Amino acid sequence: MPEETLTKLSEIDVNKVTPGFKQYIDVKAASCFYTGIMTDTGGLSYNSSNPDLYILVADLLRYGIDKESIHDKIFNNKSVRRLKLLAASLKKLIVIEDTNVAYIGLSKKLLDQYHYMTGDTEGFVNVPLQAKNVQCSILLMDRPDGVKVSLRSKGDFSVSEFAQKYYGGGGHFNASGATLHMSFEEAEAKVIQDMKEYYSSLSLNKTNNQ
Repeated sequence: MPEETLTKLSEIDVNKVTPGFKQYIDVKAASCFYTGIMTDTGGLSYNSSNPDLYILVADLLRYGIDKESIHDKIFNNKSVRRLKLLAASLKKLIVIEDTNVAYIGLSKKLLDQYHYMTGDTEGFVNVPLQAKNVQCSILLMDRPDGVKVSLRSKGDFSVSEFAQKYYGGGGHFNASGATLHMSFEEAEAKVIQDMKEYYSSLSLNKTNNQ
């Protein structure tokens, strides 16, 4: 599933969309729905605050799906090459000055060094959020069609607002992105400066509202 998921399976109530649809679901269909929910929520770690979601998951389990096998294929099916790329990317991690925002830049040179293939960087942008003081994570990746900006956050930090304000991008409150048509070096400097400005404006608003 793409990083910038627009349709949240975790928000879909199958019975409301198509009444009586449950009778047509078998173990294969239930496995597909469960897989979609797990990938859309990072294993129920985000986009998963709706109590009905857990009722739906319980219903899917009753079809006899192999939950352990699905989890293993989703989360434990990475190549050694990808792990080496992740290790190299984390060496590039910085916390932007005067913010709680982590930044990782993946240049074409670095991607080529580890023989990057589509999907290899899936989830990289979420890793810095494991640090307790990091509110937002930015991943910049040099691609043939432009520099991809992936944004993730936790709590009340809106990355969709940031993406819309500075790049005309979009997405969800805590997961957003955009594409910049400029050199990687230019994009890197711009994103870091834009985030400093945005973070400063957030701090100023909090001070004024106290």
